[in-house]
Amino acid sequence: MTNPMSLFIAVRVDEGRCRAGQPCTACIAVCPVSIFEGRNGLAGVVGENEDECILCDLCLQRCPMDAVAIRKLYAGEILTTASPQGSGRWAREEKARGFGEGRYGNDL
Repeated sequence: MTNPMSLFIAVRVDEGRCRAGQPCTACIAVCPVSIFEGRNGLAGVVGENEDECILCDLCLQRCPMDAVAIRKLYAGEILTTASPQGSGRWAREEKARGFGEGRYGNDL
């Protein structure tokens, strides 16, 4: 669920893709602002820290399963490694592909 205090950034981890059930801490280890935490061997988002995201793209680069997505709430843009433009590029949101269509949750 979206953190009601999150005004600028929403970060999601697709639990179904996150190492497909195998323990992984790649995004946790690389995040400089501690947005991720371990949950039963998988990554989860610390809601209170979402707006601390500095859009460094490190979590997207390190995630071997393309399970992380970042959304700029103020601009209607999302970033995933699977976006048509590729990693490191922001895409204008077309019905928020990935967000709100089941992959990263329907709470935005």
